[in-house]
Amino acid sequence: RQRQMCIRDRSPDTYLSSRTKQHIGNIFLNSITPMMKKKEYAWVNEMIDIAEEHRFIYEDSFFYLSQLTYLKSVYEFFAKKDMLGLQKAHAIIEAIEVIGEEETAVKLRNELQDLLEDKKLMGYSMQDVVIGKS
Repeated sequence: RQRQMCIRDRSPDTYLSSRTKQHIGNIFLNSITPMMKKKEYAWVNEMIDIAEEHRFIYEDSFFYLSQLTYLKSVYEFFAKKDMLGLQKAHAIIEAIEVIGEEETAVKLRNELQDLLEDKKLMGYSMQDVVIGKS
């Protein structure tokens, strides 16, 4: 029997189409917010580690990198009680707004507010929190 390759077996020199990269990036990033809302911080940390390990998949996308940095900052605030994480998350949202992605910035602000108010999983589908949504 041949061993199936998992995503951890991929390396930067592996060719992946841009569409495949987009879907893989969405899986990583869309999984983190619902886990955070359920306060499953060990899983959030694992997903962030996997996403960072596979940064080559979306390293050419400002949107995915900013989303990962935003989610990591929010994680640091909630899981590690690091106020700098919250400040970084706000700075990223402001930067996204400055480059003209107002709709994305509003969604991220609402998402962060929901997390701060402990609103759990109300109101957002996974697609609603994707940065750079068409």
